[in-house]
Amino acid sequence: MSEQPPPNDPFQQPYQPPQQPNPQQPYQQPAYQQPVDPSAAQYGGAFGAQQDDLAGGLRSLFDFSFNTFATPKIVRIVYIVITIVIALAWVGTLISMLASGEWLGFFIVLIFGALVALVYLALARMTLEFYYSVVRMSEDIHQRLR
Repeated sequence: MSEQPPPNDPFQQPYQPPQQPNPQQPYQQPAYQQPVDPSAAQYGGAFGAQQDDLAGGLRSLFDFSFNTFATPKIVRIVYIVITIVIALAWVGTLISMLASGEWLGFFIVLIFGALVALVYLALARMTLEFYYSVVRMSEDIHQRLR
């Protein structure tokens, strides 16, 4: 008894030459379609914007068996905290310069301190994105291996 190959097996299909374009009709470029990311629903879009991030993040922090990743759930919270700390440090330095009467230091901190704060914020963002992307890659690899 011979086993029939599945109907969608490309190696068992007869060869069909490619269709030649019709010179009577002008070429029409196919309409662009946005690629569908199957993981977008799983991750909730950029940085997992879901309602239960805080509760899930706290649960993940205390998951001592490491069954779930905490990074996707808490990365937003950590970034907000870092932003607030950098802003408070900059404002605190400005206030200390005003209180000490260092007008030149105040203007230097006002201008260059803001630039330094933005650089620190950018570095923090890039670091968090790196950690987040490593966790997403790991989740994707584990999902494909299942």
